[in-house]
Order: sequence, then C-alpha cells, then structure tokens
Amino acid sequence: MRTRWCNRHMVFAIALVAVACSLIVWADDGFSTIYVGQTDGLRISTDGGETFLTRTTGDGLGNDWVKGLAIAGGVLVAATPGGISFSYDGGQTFVARSVYPGGTTRAARVFLDGATLYVANNSSFLYVSEDGGETYTNLVRLSSSIYAIAVDNGSLYVATGAGVAISRDAGSTFTTVTQAEGLGANVVYDLIATDSCIYAATSGGLSISRDEGVSFVTYRQADGLANDRVLCIAVEGEKIFAGTPTGLSVSHDNGQTYVTCTTANGLASNSISRMSWFEGVLYVAGPSGELSISYDDAQTFVAKPAAGLAGLPWAFAVH
Repeated sequence: MRTRWCNRHMVFAIALVAVACSLIVWADDGFSTIYVGQTDGLRISTDGGETFLTRTTGDGLGNDWVKGLAIAGGVLVAATPGGISFSYDGGQTFVARSVYPGGTTRAARVFLDGATLYVANNSSFLYVSEDGGETYTNLVRLSSSIYAIAVDNGSLYVATGAGVAISRDAGSTFTTVTQAEGLGANVVYDLIATDSCIYAATSGGLSISRDEGVSFVTYRQADGLANDRVLCIAVEGEKIFAGTPTGLSVSHDNGQTYVTCTTANGLASNSISRMSWFEGVLYVAGPSGELSISYDDAQTFVAKPAAGLAGLPWAFAVH
C-alpha cells in the first residue's frame, strides 16, 4: 500500500513540475504576487498591492467565489463552489476540474502538500487527489465545518469547528483534539503545522502544541494577546503573528511574550482576517479589503490603497 501511494505521489509530482517549468510566469519585477479570493472573483496584484486585476469564470474559474487558495510547485489552486480550478501561469488563466465522488462540486478549502492535493467541501467532507485533481478519494466526513488543512512530518491536521482532527496514517483514521487537550476553544479558525509544532487560532486564544498535537498550551489576552479570539496566524521560525479583531499580536520568542500592533503602527485596520508570510515580508488583510504590508517583522506597516479589493478576503496567498 505504501509503495503504490508513493509511486502515485511521484508521478503527480513529476507532472506538476513539468507543467510548471513550461508554463508558469511569476512576477519578475521584484514584487511578490498577492492573491485575494473574494465573492466576485480572484484579485491578483503584481505591484506590491498598489493595483489588482480580477479573474472570474471568464478566465476559467469554476465559480467567481474563491473560498480557498494554495500554491506549490508553480501551481495555483483555487477552491470555489464550482469545483477546483488550477492555474499554471500565475493566475492568468485557469482550468476548472470538479469531478468529486458522488458528483459534489462545492469546494471550500484546499491545501497542497507537495504533489498531494487535499480538498474540503461545505459538508465537512475531506478528499485527497494524487493525479492533479482528475480523481478524488473521500478520506472522511468530519463532525463540523473545516476551516484549514495542514501537513507536517507525515501527519495530517484539520482545523474544524469541533477541534483539531489529526491523522497519522495518510487519512485512514482520525482522532480529534479538543479543549480537553489544552485547546483554547473547540472552534479552530486557522492552523499551521511546521517542525513538529502545531499553531491553532481558536475562538478562545492562540493554542500551541510542541508535541505534534498531543497536547496544547493556550495564550490569551491575559498573556498579552490583543484579544482572546484569534482569527488567523502566520509563523516563521520563532516569530508568531496572531490576527485578532482588535489588533495584530506578535511574538519573537515562540509564543512566550507578545506585543500588539494597531493602526498606530500603520495597519490599515485593527481587525485582521487573513495573513501570509513570504520571503521575509508579512502581508495582512482586513475584513473590508484593507491591505497592510510589513517589511520589518511587524514593527511598522505600510497601508496599501487596496484598489480593486472589496469586502471580506475569503482566501489569501502570496508567492
């Protein structure tokens, strides 16, 4: 079973790399590309957030409402209510694929682990594809909504409205970690897994596991966070960025202490909905399309005009 899975994984990886090398066109002017999924299209900026272009069904998206984004190996994947859409040219055009078991097409979350694609739909089903989205295997139906997916050291972590579901066997079986194991709350909005540490943004604080999800320690407003409700997170080494409705909390010592950034530090909004860390730069999006960028580890921010953005960013990615 393991040999077959690895061989399929390798075939998919080779296919992705071959397509990416022949077609991908990333911004080459010194700016990273910013992708923002909204209800009426995918916004793309190649000039540091000064201006945005919009991609819709006319460009190949399965639906204008982009609810999830993932980038790996030069491939951009967008989750929409009309299925999964793939772009091999930096978001200029898309190919929509929506073949799901049982004919389900509604995609809400997506995650790429190398060549393996994980997809969650609106009904809490979790699927996996190892052939570029041509076919899917239904791994599990969880008991609550799926908000985020992550993979680290061979383990699969899924943030849900009822805790963190964890699989150690490629999705064959799952166990769920809850407040009983130290989570701040069972509603987990965002999740990052890296270097055997799990960072969970919950409705009751920022929860960190340093033992691959076996147990968690939770940090709250009493520990220096701006708010107990943490909506999104970004992590780089010992730096942790926690987005809340009342400010951005930053730790430079792996969660031991925190300082909070607000509009006084240049943020466009105190309420933080989405974040991304890429190549030493922190990108922060607010609930009404506000965009802020920090080039100095969140000491100061530059608020962008967010031309072309409108409303809640459902998905956010930078490459």
